[in-house]
Amino acid sequence: MGSELRGICISLGTGSGHRR
Repeated sequence: MGSELRGICISLGTGSGHRR
């Protein structure tokens, strides 16, 4: 719970603001 959400966030929003 979290890893999947983060993967989707990075997949859909690479330049959304959260990219470490």
